[in-house]
Amino acid sequence: MKSVSNFLFAIYFYTLYFPLAISWMVIGATLAMVFALLFGQRAGSFWGRVWAAGTCVLTFVRVTVTGKEYLSKSQSYVFVANHSSSFDIYSMYGFLGRDIRWMMKKELFRIPFLGQACKLVGHISVDRSNPLKAAETLKIAQKNLQNGTSVVFFPEGSRTRTGKMSAFKRGAFITAQEIGLPVVPVAIKGAFDIMRPGTRIIKPGHIYLHIQPPYELKSSSKEEMQADVNHVHDIIENRLNQS
Repeated sequence: MKSVSNFLFAIYFYTLYFPLAISWMVIGATLAMVFALLFGQRAGSFWGRVWAAGTCVLTFVRVTVTGKEYLSKSQSYVFVANHSSSFDIYSMYGFLGRDIRWMMKKELFRIPFLGQACKLVGHISVDRSNPLKAAETLKIAQKNLQNGTSVVFFPEGSRTRTGKMSAFKRGAFITAQEIGLPVVPVAIKGAFDIMRPGTRIIKPGHIYLHIQPPYELKSSSKEEMQADVNHVHDIIENRLNQS
């Protein structure tokens, strides 16, 4: 039975999925732009969340979220999560139930429809080739991340190639400290098997987002900051190792 379902999904994936996904991206981006222009960034971002959730539906990916009770609706957060697949983005954006902004490479803003929608919605452009713009990026983030609007980071910097977590970089934690927001660890389980790095093959499956209690940074030195980074890394890793 499983082999039959895999065969049917393969037919769907190679014949229908790509035109549906492209059409859905154009529709979602267009709605996000229109609503952002007419009603503001939050309204535009809502359609970004609908697009991300719809992408999971198109690929037969289920998402279960635990730990929402730890969060306050009016509080903004810096969410940090492990990164193993592009479906980390779809699941976090579509199912966290939060108004989210992303720190995005400036090159992504050049993608037709999607890039313009991201700009109007208020996602934050990051120029990694120009460290002098870091302060400007922080100011934009501080302005945008208020009244419950939050940001998501993948502190590993890139997707794991093995399914195992890599060490965290400090950028997300520096941002949280500079803006004065709590860090929320999120363990993403199941995304690696759905779409592994280096491949475009998608397998239907189940993603679990395990939200952990907010963590207040109290770092006053580089050593203490690194201890905070390591601690949050361990929180996520320990949750991933649980059943």
